[in-house]
Parts: sequence; structure tokens; C-alpha cells
Amino acid sequence: DSINFELWRFLWLAFFGTVISFSWVVYQHQLYLMKSVFSGGFLGALPFILFGMMCIFCSYVWGYQARQRGTLSQITMLSQTVVVFSFLLTYLILIWFPGAFGPVDTNLSTIMLKGLGGVFVVGGVIVLAKTIPEREV
Repeated sequence: DSINFELWRFLWLAFFGTVISFSWVVYQHQLYLMKSVFSGGFLGALPFILFGMMCIFCSYVWGYQARQRGTLSQITMLSQTVVVFSFLLTYLILIWFPGAFGPVDTNLSTIMLKGLGGVFVVGGVIVLAKTIPEREV
């Protein structure tokens, strides 16, 4: 089962990542930095960290299931659409939270060029999806 596999993989990665990070902090004699992070803004960032971890977990599960059901070319085409969504999400976040990413080039020509690139990616995915025969199940 892909969910069970990805859950254990994710838990092991989180566990060993935490152990290795904590060991490195202790080895470097910088435990005071870890204490200041936890007492500072860590709790405010925790919901965003948990949301990000949930998104990553879901993407692993969906990617694993896609590899079982689809062809490699179809999966590659769909994975390239993240470029389009990242530009859209960046500009939406900038509208709601100006300066969230620091200085971002927002002149009209840059936005139009990125939008045109997004249109080409989506168009390419649609055209290739129509030309590639579906795999028989």
C-alpha cells in the first residue's frame, strides 16, 4: 500500500533528520541557538511547517500511485505543471502579503513573459496528452 510505505518513509526521514540535526548542534556546542529558535518564532511557524509536511506527504503518495497507473511520459508532463502553479502562487501571495519574498521583479514584461511560458507549458501538456495513446489496463 502506497500510503503505508510513504508514511513509514516520511516518519523515518523526520526521525533521523531530527536526530542528526540535534547531534550536530550538540557537537558544535550551539545548543543555545536551538533554545532561542524554540523560544522565539518557532511556534508561530509550526502551522506552516505542518501544512508543508502534509503537502509533501500527499505529493509522495500521489506520485507513487501515479507511477503505478500512468506512463512515465504522462507523469513527467504533469509534474512540469508545478512551474505554472509556482508563478501563480507567488503572485497571489505577493498580493496578500506584499514583500513576503523580498524584492520580486513585478514589471509588466516579466509577468507577461512568465505567463506566456505558463501557457506554453499547459498547452504542451494538453497537446502531448492527446497524442500519447493511453496505456491499456
